[in-house]
Amino acid sequence: MGKIPKYSRQKFQSTYIGGPQVDKSGSILAEGTARALAPVLEQQIQKHEAKVQANIDRQADNAVLKYGIVYQEKAKALQEQYANDPAKFPMAVAEMGQALSLEMGQGIPDERIRARFAGGASATVKQTATAALNWVDAKQDENALIAAEDSVRLASIKTSQNTTIAGFQANLDATLEELRSVPNFKQGDEEKFIAEKVPGLLEASLNSRLDSDIDGLEADIKGTAYDKVPGFSGEMRNDFKAKIATRRNRIKTQTKESQTNVYSDLVDRDIAGELTFSDIAAAENAINEEDRISPKHASILTRNLVNKAEANAANLSKSNGKAKNYIDLVYKTIENRIDRAEILGGISDIYSDGTVTQEEARMLSGIAKPLKDARRATILKDWGNRLKSIADTQNKLFPINHTIKTAEAFREFLGEMGRDQDPKEVAVKMNKDAVIEKLNSIGIGADDIPTGGKRMRDTKTNKYLWVYPDGSYKVES
Repeated sequence: MGKIPKYSRQKFQSTYIGGPQVDKSGSILAEGTARALAPVLEQQIQKHEAKVQANIDRQADNAVLKYGIVYQEKAKALQEQYANDPAKFPMAVAEMGQALSLEMGQGIPDERIRARFAGGASATVKQTATAALNWVDAKQDENALIAAEDSVRLASIKTSQNTTIAGFQANLDATLEELRSVPNFKQGDEEKFIAEKVPGLLEASLNSRLDSDIDGLEADIKGTAYDKVPGFSGEMRNDFKAKIATRRNRIKTQTKESQTNVYSDLVDRDIAGELTFSDIAAAENAINEEDRISPKHASILTRNLVNKAEANAANLSKSNGKAKNYIDLVYKTIENRIDRAEILGGISDIYSDGTVTQEEARMLSGIAKPLKDARRATILKDWGNRLKSIADTQNKLFPINHTIKTAEAFREFLGEMGRDQDPKEVAVKMNKDAVIEKLNSIGIGADDIPTGGKRMRDTKTNKYLWVYPDGSYKVES
């Protein structure tokens, strides 16, 4: 490479046309350069300052934007919080905005950006204050409207739930009064409400009555009770006639199925030996029809239990002498088969395992004592009735010496009872013998009386009697 030529400053400057005269120090050159660069430097400084300011503005704007988003979210939450008391919202949202501005400003290190942010946040809060006041007015109107509409809604629900005609009409009148108090109520709203809403309310009322008073509803639907009720129509009448018929068929089917299930359960319990007469009676007399069995089913179950109790008692009598005594006492004392079967069942249960515990023995005594007492009372009552019959017969046939004849008859009767004879048979025979004795005393023998009876007059009562060869008689009617 060739050698680069060197030029001296003096030579260069001396050849610069129009240039200043150069001295050895070069001061003239420096002064000229400074004047030439001054505009450029000022422009660069301005650009730098503008760039810095733009950066500050951008960061401040971003911070204000973030503030606005958070502020709006919190303001919305405050709106919900103060929805029922909107008058407190403006102060609350302003205080929240100031607190949020301070909180977010503390997170900005640059004082210039923080100052710029504070101004933007303050402007946002001021703008919101006006909107908050507008919201308060609107919310108060809205709350009044909601309250009025809610009153109408609640009144409507109450109306639809009433199952009486008078109650429905009264509640409907109250509902219309609530409707008229709605802030934005205008002419035609009441007619529109009646046309659009009342039929549905009435239908709901009728459906409620269908569940609770189907008989009364059917009578009123078929009659004229609903004719003047607002919302009622011929179509609604036909619809509910059909609903009533459908409901009755469904109830009938469900009841029959339920009763069949109840009866089947009782049969299963009977087979398992768990059924009692009380169970049958409870099922036959159940309050709810679906829990009730028919009289026919109750009779079948009862008859089965009675037959089973009597059969078990008969088998027990054959195998156990002590048990037989109790069983015989039951038969002699109790005539009703069901009452008898209940006691026989208890006796059979006691002897079912072949042994009788002390507790079971006390139970048997508890069963036997009232039976014996009842048996004794029954016997005494029966004897008394038979003796009265004998005394009446003796008094009629032998009025002169009836006292003696009655005493003799009583001794005879008691003697027969001592031989364990049937009191009825003894009394009947004694009365017949007394009649034959009386006939013989007036010269009429048994052979003189036809098989079909002989008509005779009772001189005491002046009534006619029909007397038969065996001594029996009956008063002619």
